[in-house]
Amino acid sequence: MTSYKPVTASLRVLDVLNATNQLGEKASVSNIVEETGLDKATTIRMLQTLIHAGYVLQDHDRIYRPTGKTLGLSSGFVKHKVISGHLSLPLKSLCETIDWPSDLAVRDGDEMMIISSSRFGGALSFNRQPNHRAPILPTSLGLAYLAYCPEEEREELIDRIGNGFDSGTVLPGEPVALNTVLNTVREQGFATTDKAYREREFQNRIEGMGVPILVNGAAVAAINVIYLRSAITFEQAQKLLLPKLQMAAREMGQVLQESGSFSSL
Repeated sequence: MTSYKPVTASLRVLDVLNATNQLGEKASVSNIVEETGLDKATTIRMLQTLIHAGYVLQDHDRIYRPTGKTLGLSSGFVKHKVISGHLSLPLKSLCETIDWPSDLAVRDGDEMMIISSSRFGGALSFNRQPNHRAPILPTSLGLAYLAYCPEEEREELIDRIGNGFDSGTVLPGEPVALNTVLNTVREQGFATTDKAYREREFQNRIEGMGVPILVNGAAVAAINVIYLRSAITFEQAQKLLLPKLQMAAREMGQVLQESGSFSSL
């Protein structure tokens, strides 16, 4: 909730800058007018203001382009800090509800980076501190994210990490097998930890269920629940834990959607 009414001219110039960026090679005056809904005179005035400030230039084809100065506008945006800041309370609420630890993670390069976790100091000994990195392909967090991230991003990731991965899993260098796994994740709505990875890393003692956190239908993060296989069966986890995990993920996606931080996705 803001204390003052927004400055209309400021909103208009930001709309024009955003349209210029989104339109790319088609950022002519007429297309920007259509994109923003502003009249031509106002659009030109906003463009001239942006040119004067150094954020936009006009080329010889009368196309407007953002300059390198616009990069500075995003330098303060740190994705994982924004997400963890918005979702710290929902994560705490989830863990109080299910009584099992949970990790919140985002993709960082070729890995999933845990940005918040409830595993500290609990009975479960497999603690994970924030900034811990986990591989994408064999983990429930990574598979949940990969199954629901934008197609272009998914293809790029598979090209990079799908070939040189540890042969102890079901996924390395096998696009058909990987696609089958990802289709299964989408069909059932959740991912589980790869069996070979689970045995190697945790001596088969724990299981993880992961689901994506979606904004505009695309994954921006993933969240899991970790439980001891000796304390609860997979079927019980599906019945007792999964619905609460999925509900929390939907609520988290809504929080991020309403924050406006990921509205361009």
